[in-house]
Amino acid sequence: MEFTNLPDEVIVHVLKNSSPSTVAKFRRMNRRMNDLINHHRLGRPVVDEFSVTIRTAPSRSAPMGRIQLKKNSNQMKRKVMFTMKRKNKHHHLVEEENVEGPSNPSESQIIEKTLKTVKLANRVSFDGINVDSSFHKMVTSRWNDLSSVNNLTFTLCRMNLTEEELTSILLKTGLNSLTLDFCHFHTDVINDKILRLLPELECLRIQPRSPLYLAELTDNTLRAWSQKPPRTIALYNCITSFTIQGIVDFVKVVPNTEAEWDFGRVLPSTNSAEALLSLTMTPGVTVNVSDDYRSRRIQVDRLKSKIAFNLLTEEIFT
Repeated sequence: MEFTNLPDEVIVHVLKNSSPSTVAKFRRMNRRMNDLINHHRLGRPVVDEFSVTIRTAPSRSAPMGRIQLKKNSNQMKRKVMFTMKRKNKHHHLVEEENVEGPSNPSESQIIEKTLKTVKLANRVSFDGINVDSSFHKMVTSRWNDLSSVNNLTFTLCRMNLTEEELTSILLKTGLNSLTLDFCHFHTDVINDKILRLLPELECLRIQPRSPLYLAELTDNTLRAWSQKPPRTIALYNCITSFTIQGIVDFVKVVPNTEAEWDFGRVLPSTNSAEALLSLTMTPGVTVNVSDDYRSRRIQVDRLKSKIAFNLLTEEIFT
C-alpha cells in the first residue's frame, strides 16, 4: 500500500516526526496531502528563539529623521516586531497598523498569525503586550506546542492573568528560566503554588514596575528550593513573606555552589536580630550590613555563592 493511501491518523503520526523538508515533499504529492498537512500544521520550522515586541505611538506626518511640517495626527499606530532565530538563520518581521477601527486585529490575533507558522523551542519572550485571557487562549491552543520552551520572558507587559491561567501556561512548558521585568501583575499570581510547578527552575527574575508585596510567597518556597536551589534568584522591588529565619535556614542547608540569590525586601519580625546573629556565626559565611533606602542591605558571601536581601526598617510602618 502506498503511503498516501494510509489512514489520516497514520500519515499525521509519521509526518509529525519528520523534518520540514520531508513534509514539504509530501505536500506536493497531491491535494489530499496538502490539505492534511495544512489542517494539522505539520512541517513548521523549529525556532530556537521567538520574540515579540509591541509599541504604540501617535502617527507621524513625516518619517523619523525628517522635519515635520504638519502636526502629528491624533491617530495611534501600533508597531509589532517579530524576531525568530534558528541555527544560523535570523528572520525579522515588522508590521505597522492603526490601533483604532473595528476591522483592526487585536494583539493576540497578530501574534497568533505568525506563531502558527513556526514551532517554538528554547527561548520565548514578549515585550509590551497585554497578557490577558485572549493571550492565554492563544498560547494554550492545541496547535501551539510549548513543551520545548525552557526560557520565558515578559518585559513591560500588562499581565491580567488569573492564577489558573498562569498555571495552565506553565504546565505546558519545561521552564528552567522565568523573567518578569517591569511588568504590571496581580500580587497573588506569584506564590508558593506557582513556583512548585517549576521543579527544574534555574533562574527566576522578578522586577515589577513599582514595589509589590507578594504576600503568598513564603518560607515554604525556600524549603522547596533548599532541595534543588536555582542558580539565580532576583526578586528586585519585591516585598515577600520570607522571614529572616527562613533565609538563614536556607543558607545553612543549600550546598556551596556558584549561585546568586537576592530575596528582595523582607519584613522585620520579632526574632530578626537573633536570626541574623546566628547567620554571622555560621562557619564559612561573611555578613556585610549597610544602610539602604528605608532598609538595611544584608549581603552574605560564601566561597562560591552570594546571598542578599533588604531588611525593611520599623519606621516605614509608623
